[in-house]
Amino acid sequence: MVMGSMVMFSRFKKIVMFLVRIHLVFFISEQALYAKNWLILPSFTSSEIYTDNYSLSAQKKGAFISEFSPGLSITNKTNRLNVNLNYKLQDLYNESQDKFNLYHKLQFNSTYKASNFFNIDTRASSNQVNISSNAISSDNITGAGNIAKTNSYGVSPYWTPNFNGYALGNFRVNYDAVNTSDTTVMSNMTKTDEIVSLSSGSRFSTGTWNVNYNNSDEIRNVGGNVKYQNASLNLQEIINRKVKLFSSVGYANNVFETVTDSSKNGVYYTVGGIWAPSWRTSLEMGYGNNSHVTLNVMPVRNLQMATTFRNNKVGTNTGNVWQARVNYQAQRSIVNVNYAEDTTTTQAAILNLPVFNTVNAFNEAVYDPTANSTAIDFAGLSNEVYVRKRADSSYNFRTSKSFFSFKAYNERRIYQLSNNNQFVIGMSSAWNWMFSLNKSIYITPNWQETTSFNPNTIKQIRFGFSERLPLHTIRNGSINLLMEYGYTNQNSNSINSNYDENRLTASAMFLF
Repeated sequence: MVMGSMVMFSRFKKIVMFLVRIHLVFFISEQALYAKNWLILPSFTSSEIYTDNYSLSAQKKGAFISEFSPGLSITNKTNRLNVNLNYKLQDLYNESQDKFNLYHKLQFNSTYKASNFFNIDTRASSNQVNISSNAISSDNITGAGNIAKTNSYGVSPYWTPNFNGYALGNFRVNYDAVNTSDTTVMSNMTKTDEIVSLSSGSRFSTGTWNVNYNNSDEIRNVGGNVKYQNASLNLQEIINRKVKLFSSVGYANNVFETVTDSSKNGVYYTVGGIWAPSWRTSLEMGYGNNSHVTLNVMPVRNLQMATTFRNNKVGTNTGNVWQARVNYQAQRSIVNVNYAEDTTTTQAAILNLPVFNTVNAFNEAVYDPTANSTAIDFAGLSNEVYVRKRADSSYNFRTSKSFFSFKAYNERRIYQLSNNNQFVIGMSSAWNWMFSLNKSIYITPNWQETTSFNPNTIKQIRFGFSERLPLHTIRNGSINLLMEYGYTNQNSNSINSNYDENRLTASAMFLF
């Protein structure tokens, strides 16, 4: 125990000295960095945590856990370069095990404008996700046995030429790689996309056209590869201000392991028209072996509604397919309702999984003490392609002192090889009230039920107090103090997945 404490103190000392050096360099060169549109913000979080069930198991074992987490945020936004990087090193020391665990969290995106028509996007991430959705954990502090480390990186050069007003082009190549620490349930993957799009330019006034081609290959080191390929030609003729006619023809060729009949390859076609009696309303109807009806309505200002029904005989999602979207945004509130059906893989989902919540629903940069590091509705690791049918709704409301959010979701996953169905339904909310200057309290209840081989229900509630203290010796610096109590309960058909946990957290986050 003494040796563990000495090691912990030594590591803490090294981290503090490292951050001091970073801050000194940043302070000395601060004016130059701001002049060049670079903003570098170091941070450091120190937490002491007590949990009465650190393994999240039926057999409870309590532990004190210390967390030391240096972080770094780098942003740059100019006409030619846009960079956004967030990094956090989570160093956890479990006193009962006398053991350190290190986790990296990284989210990086950049766009470089090499010329007016040529750009390069780059991205990278490092995160931790749930191995199985039947043993849900919310962070790296507890339940480490159900956590897998994931890393991804990608690059996308693309060319957007203008062919003298005759055509506009978009030629893009995407390369992405995803790897995981647990290849027994999900293989590593490289994904390549070739995307070609040509559309009519300004010289076409009475009609428009576009040609699209997309070829996507997911290559895996274990298991079957996945290929999506689609080509289409679309024509549109303007009859008058309110009426347009259109036609489209295409070919789909998708290859992946499946025992269902939800995917069909071949030629597809659609002909139809668009009626727009006003700028608030439009109706689109198309008939063919792929048919659809789309209604767009804006009944009042700031409220947009769109619904699409498709009957597809060709493509990855055949049969009756629905899509719906409702959006309302006012100064103090935002309402979103969405329903969509698509075909995806776990590896592709990891590429789109956010690592940090750096903005709220109003697109404002915030420090959010209520944010979880791992999405509890993540599907878990798998090598299968699955059809995802998801409905979700959210409500966000703010005043000068309070912020309230609510989210509900219902998702059905149909795995194409095992033909298993998984149903997930859940609700989460958060309320943060700043009752005085720089002082706030919050509460975040969550509930989720998963139905599959081992159905489970998880309930979480966290509430706490936070205070932000300015660091007068550092420009724009502050200390965020946090006291939190959390309770988690999970019931499952699998006895080993039944648990409950009580947790107390005291932390200080230094923002430089």
